[in-house]
Amino acid sequence: MVILAVAIISMAAYGFYYFFHQYRKEKGRTETLIRESILQERNQLRTLIDSMPDVIFIKDRQSRFVVVNRMVAGVMGTEPESLIGKTDFEFYTPDLAQRYYDDEQAIMEAGEAKINYEEPHLDENGNRIILSTSKVPLRNSDGEVMGIVGIGRDITRLKRIEIQLMKKTEDLQETNRLLEERQEEIMLQSEELAAQAQFLRISNTELERLNKTKDKFFSIIAHDLRNPFNAIMGFSDLLCHDYNEMDDKQKLGLLELISLSSESAYNLLENLLQWARTQTDKIKFNPEYVELAEVVQQVIDLHGIIAEKKQVSIESSIPDLTRVYADKNMIHTVIRNLISNAIKFSHKGGRVFLSACDNGEMTEIVIRDEGIGMSRENLSMLFRIDTYYSTSGTSGESGTGLGLIICKEFVEKNNGRIRATSKEGEGTSVTFTLPLAAFSH
Repeated sequence: MVILAVAIISMAAYGFYYFFHQYRKEKGRTETLIRESILQERNQLRTLIDSMPDVIFIKDRQSRFVVVNRMVAGVMGTEPESLIGKTDFEFYTPDLAQRYYDDEQAIMEAGEAKINYEEPHLDENGNRIILSTSKVPLRNSDGEVMGIVGIGRDITRLKRIEIQLMKKTEDLQETNRLLEERQEEIMLQSEELAAQAQFLRISNTELERLNKTKDKFFSIIAHDLRNPFNAIMGFSDLLCHDYNEMDDKQKLGLLELISLSSESAYNLLENLLQWARTQTDKIKFNPEYVELAEVVQQVIDLHGIIAEKKQVSIESSIPDLTRVYADKNMIHTVIRNLISNAIKFSHKGGRVFLSACDNGEMTEIVIRDEGIGMSRENLSMLFRIDTYYSTSGTSGESGTGLGLIICKEFVEKNNGRIRATSKEGEGTSVTFTLPLAAFSH
């Protein structure tokens, strides 16, 4: 549009000044040739601007129409010739005409073009439209502004489309916002469902563990606890009825069996009580610095009579100054159960070894026997509540496997780990670790 405006200005200026230029240079030409030349150029200019779909006009310094095309006249509801010398005030409302006038005067005063700006207008039916307008100052040969050239194109339809697109864009943005909110809600619901599913999995796992614990408990009460009491009652009854018919050796033998059965029942009851307290979290946990060699010696002294009867020696190489940070009562229970098992599965005349060494931040304690050992399959069932593994000792001692389960829980409670290695016919080693220093729990 700017190029067209410049072209129109150039053509108008050319036609305007051509006459005078030719007149001065060629005074000898006749007036007829001059009129024909001017008329021809004027017709060419008229044909050009009337064929344009845009409103095209030239105004003087007072904003009076000098040149207009048919599009402008059509909007004004008249013929182009009728507009010459008139202003917008004769065709538009005062406010709209004043707006045009002020705008044009400002452009002529500044002497600068105003290109492609939106301007309200009216069509031939008086309907409001929007023009994309460009207005350029018209200068004479001395560079003085003598008027203005204006070109405007109806962009009402484009603006409506633009508004519709903006509305659709806003609708799409709102839809996207709602979708994002819905997606966030779905994600939150998904996370909640995942959390609930995880909670249910944990609950199911805990229920399974509790059921297995219950089954283990009833199994021990129904079978393993009954056996030593049956032995005690049976041997006591035999001793009562046949006391006078027995010699001292027979009586002493029965008393020893009653003693062993009583000790077995007591140890089993002790383990059951300890285990029950761990399952209900009623056992107190009081970690402190413990002299390991001292605890080991107490347990060795406790098992001295049983080991002596079986002719099993217990040898400890744990240094006197070995200290660990643990609950003393729990560690006493762990060592008691492990030494008891080692004696139980040792052959007559066998040996049980205890040793300890620092391993970084932990102390590693090993209790090893030279007994019957066990298969790889049986070894995999140790320390597990969901399997039942029990085997008699070398002298017929009964067992439940409960002691090892308690050992595992107590060791892990003290931030340690426990494991076992074994080979059939060569013995078993149980290794567990305890921290050297205080830990968070």
